[in-house]
This record gives sequence, structure tokens and C-alpha cells, in this order.
Amino acid sequence: MEKQSLKICILGLGRVGKQLAKVFHRLRIPVPAAFNRSPIVEKIPGLPSTNIYQDINQIPHDSDIYLISVTDDAVNELASALPDRIKRQKIVAHTSGIHTLDVFSEDILFPGVFYPLNTFSDSQEVVWDSTPFYISGAEQVAEKLRYLAGQVSNKVFTISDEQKKILHLSAVLVNNFPTHLFHLADRLLTQNELEFDHLLPLIQTMVKNLEQKRPEHIQTGPAIREDNQTIRQHMELLSDKPELQQIYVLLSKSINRKLEI
Repeated sequence: MEKQSLKICILGLGRVGKQLAKVFHRLRIPVPAAFNRSPIVEKIPGLPSTNIYQDINQIPHDSDIYLISVTDDAVNELASALPDRIKRQKIVAHTSGIHTLDVFSEDILFPGVFYPLNTFSDSQEVVWDSTPFYISGAEQVAEKLRYLAGQVSNKVFTISDEQKKILHLSAVLVNNFPTHLFHLADRLLTQNELEFDHLLPLIQTMVKNLEQKRPEHIQTGPAIREDNQTIRQHMELLSDKPELQQIYVLLSKSINRKLEI
């Protein structure tokens, strides 16, 4: 696709929207307008010259792509509230992981999906070059979305709706659930006057190993070894924490179904 200048309007300035605004600004991709339902009190680095609107009916109609970057439950509501001219004439795409094109009503004539697969926070910079983007839409729409994603990342993919849902589910399994386990471990350590930093070398080595091998080939621990004595000791240590003990049992049995705990 030949080089072109696309103007972007970001609808929703949460974690994903802010990070997209920052990278678009760095790459000199115009973001003349943005929408956010609540007032923005802090200065957003990626939107130094962007007009931010709180009334969806006041947003300008001259952007090429309108990116909806809100919570999953709010995508359809926001899309449905867009002015008719935008619905009929402009590309309207969402950044949701779980939703497909079906989330849009039929009056949006050029729907698309623009899904960056990464974890986003206000305090951490995103490594965009290696962040994969997943694109959906009719060819005319997908071509422009792929072009936009290609300016940001070296990894741009087109996948089916079912594959996208499975990808999002898998992302929850490998990111959100381990983060919660880290939280549980941190709380357990803190209660015993220990720091979570003690576990960082272990976590870093695990991630490094995953770059070389499939997950099943790096699994270690008492469950895979059927080390019942260690498991019994762990269960005793968790005797006053029934919820955490239940998680320990569930995951141990998932690792090794032969265990009798």
C-alpha cells in the first residue's frame, strides 16, 4: 500500500487509548480529535494538540479512522451513539480483544477490528515494534487498518473471529491469571516478612526459557515430580488459607492428574 496520511480519532482515553495516542504522536500520525466521556484532568503526552470532546455528537467528521478504545461492555453502546455521518462514511474500529465485527450494529458500514495484544498501564512504556496487531474487516477497511498497524509494529496479522477469541482467552490465561498468582505469592511473603523480589530471578528465568522451549517442556515443581511429601507440607502451610489451598490443589492436579491430594 502506498504511503498515505491517515487522520485518527481515538474514542476513549483509558490505558489503551492513551498509549495509542502516545505512539501515534511519536510517529507523527495525526490525531486531531479524541473523545472521552469524563473530563481529562492530567496532560496526556500523546495529545499535545488534540481537541478532546466529552459530547460524542460534537466530534468532527473529518478523521479517516475512528478507534473505539473503551471497556468491552461499552463498545457497542459507544459505536451506536456515533453521529450518522461517521457511521455511514468512516472506518469505525475497536481495540477489544474479545469482540469481533459482530459487536457493531448494521448501520456502521465500514466496521473493523484493530487489536493490539499486550498489557497496558500508565506507568510502563509499550514496546510497540514487537506488539502484535490483529486486524479484521472487509478488504477495503482491513487494508487501511493493516497500513496503520504496520507503521506502529512489525507484527500485523489477519485472523478469523474464532481464532481471535481463543487468542484473547489464551492471553488472559498467560497474563491476568499469573499476575493474580504473583499477587497471592506477594501477600503470602509479606505476611512472613519477606519481599517479592526474592522470586524475580525465578520468574525471569522462566520467561527466558519460554523463548526457547514450549511450556510443557519447562514445567518443574513437586506436582510434575509427584513429590507427595513436599505437597503435604505445602498443604499444611496453607491450612489457614483455604482459598489459596484450593487453588494450589486445582493447579497441581491440572499439572499432574495422577496426584491424589
